[in-house]
Amino acid sequence: MSRRRKAIPGFNPVIRALIGAAVLLAVAAPAGAQNLIVNGTFDHDVSGWTFENPDLQVRFGPSTGNTLSGGSGPGSMEMQRSDWTGGGIGAWQEVPVTPRATYTLSGTAFVPDTADNDGVEVDYYVSWYRADGSPGSGEWAGLWPVEKGRWLSVSMDFTVPDDVVKARVEAMVITPADPSRTKPALVYFDDIAFAEKGVAGSRQVLFIPASASAHGYNGTFWTTTGWFASNVGVPVAIKAAFLRQGQDNSSAITNLTDLGTVPAGGYLEVKDMVAKLGGAGLSGGIYIEASAQGSGLPASLVRATTYTFTPNDKGQGGYGQGVPAIATGAGSYEDVIVPGMYQGTDYRTNIGVVSTSGQLMDVLVQVHDAAGSVLASDVWTLKPYEQKQVSIKSLGVKSLSGGFLTAAQSGAGGSFQAYATVVDQETGDAVYTQHMITGSANSVAAPAVSAGETKQLLFVPASASAHGYNGTFWTTTGWFASNVSVPVTIRGAFLRQGQDNSSAIANLTDLGTVPAGGYLEVKDMVAKLGGAGLSGGLFIEAAAQGSTLPAVLVGAATYTFTPNDKGAGGYGQGVPAVGPGVKAQVVIPDDYRTNVGVVNTSGVETDVTVAIVGADGDQVVSQVWSLAPYEQRQVSVKSMGVNNASGGFLTVTQTGTNGTFRAYATVVDQKTGDAVYTPGL
Repeated sequence: MSRRRKAIPGFNPVIRALIGAAVLLAVAAPAGAQNLIVNGTFDHDVSGWTFENPDLQVRFGPSTGNTLSGGSGPGSMEMQRSDWTGGGIGAWQEVPVTPRATYTLSGTAFVPDTADNDGVEVDYYVSWYRADGSPGSGEWAGLWPVEKGRWLSVSMDFTVPDDVVKARVEAMVITPADPSRTKPALVYFDDIAFAEKGVAGSRQVLFIPASASAHGYNGTFWTTTGWFASNVGVPVAIKAAFLRQGQDNSSAITNLTDLGTVPAGGYLEVKDMVAKLGGAGLSGGIYIEASAQGSGLPASLVRATTYTFTPNDKGQGGYGQGVPAIATGAGSYEDVIVPGMYQGTDYRTNIGVVSTSGQLMDVLVQVHDAAGSVLASDVWTLKPYEQKQVSIKSLGVKSLSGGFLTAAQSGAGGSFQAYATVVDQETGDAVYTQHMITGSANSVAAPAVSAGETKQLLFVPASASAHGYNGTFWTTTGWFASNVSVPVTIRGAFLRQGQDNSSAIANLTDLGTVPAGGYLEVKDMVAKLGGAGLSGGLFIEAAAQGSTLPAVLVGAATYTFTPNDKGAGGYGQGVPAVGPGVKAQVVIPDDYRTNVGVVNTSGVETDVTVAIVGADGDQVVSQVWSLAPYEQRQVSVKSMGVNNASGGFLTVTQTGTNGTFRAYATVVDQKTGDAVYTPGL
């Protein structure tokens, strides 16, 4: 096959699914340069890689690197294509580039030499994008000729055209247009790097979609604190800009404010970030830039999250919401969903979008009820790096008992993040729900197709139906919004602490059906799954009839709330549903009590090392947890021997290569029982 027959990738508007979140892991890079590719070594999963096309499956190959000669291990990206329509399709990442600069693309690939692997070719492709979002030219890395049965490697320099600001780096499977072929095409990828030549520093860009330093309803005052944990052994400088609503924030991005330095392997807390960035009295988004000097630094320098709290009129109480920092590599694309929206006497909902690009962009925003009907629709024209938030009441939605938001980009330019904030009317407690389905850190899916059925597997790391401290009662409600035009059946199992839960997963309980393009709310999920009086994790299976459906069938999130002893008040925390994978390093603030938890998302025993690191980067305590298949475990920091922690973070690392896991921390306000959930990053 000639290279001219390969299709230019990335323009299929039908399906665009993200395998995993942009997990910020250290990746291999040429000496002296920063690898812009996130998770190019596939040591634990295939997080950070996007694909589109129902005929392509992308998943983690956990043992490929160890068992096939030449693989670096411990894992790889396994790609299987089932159509023979010709051209190339694959998985990609988009990274910022500098015009006229030279970048080196390197990577490996393996095509199994087996009878059940029909004729296939493999290559890497770089496509260029201009500032207005329009595509430019593209170039092949030239992994030729393809020899089956051994690892192939390539390293090639690319010079960025004058008018280009972004590159899409894609690992591709190539097949001929030959309908007589029926066997799938299988290939493995590993050790992918894309780095600017001669650069010895590293820069990481993050966005906080929602933040504030302003008074709200009922005497609340919203203020955002930032938590940063270092991922590298050199100091990391943190600079930022406040993204104001209703204006072009390009100038703010070019004039960043210093917020401090994260010590090597340490921690930094920045209180009232918005006021420090000149936004006192306002709400909006935050642009963050982390930078460090040193050769061979990874794409990720820090893990970052924020907590926007709303104390009562006496300045007491946590309330509020955790808002994670999103890497630009996580992107945003068409057809995103935010489940779990309410409007009425008990709750109100605000929705927001932040532009993560430096260009004008139109976004179609729609509010749907539980049946999927559109209650409100509006087109928002966002200026460069603009943040916009409105109440759904201002859009004409005065009453909504369960529903969801969809946001769709119009045109080819720009990128965005969408979210919803559900606020308890009595207490001012807020729950932040980030968008899902496409480009979301919360929409990791693991499809399993058999007998014409598509399945999506999800985990909720923390859930409860039990009494807690100070008269609280923790109960978990599930929100499911459909992404497909057929009904989706939801089944689940409760993952009990301290035991092998394989049998529970083999005997799932029906929780209901999400209507085609609609919504399902399931209250007190833990009790319905036989866990009344307990806390633990949840396993969720979404299933629909049809073998060509997208890998993601529903957007899912849960809300575990803790009303006071009178049954009033929201409090509580939003907990996203995530797919199997590896997540680690969560931030622990001071002035609260903290619980840490890990759920084994695999059917094999998994050993993890759980360590608490102080603000200075010194390890305070370390334990090895042996987790049974699908076991969930949560303990208090105090029970681990930490009686007083003024800032710091948790790290969870896997021992060996067996299994996958998710880690988290729950930070609970001592006075109110309000909790903020912080997922592993």
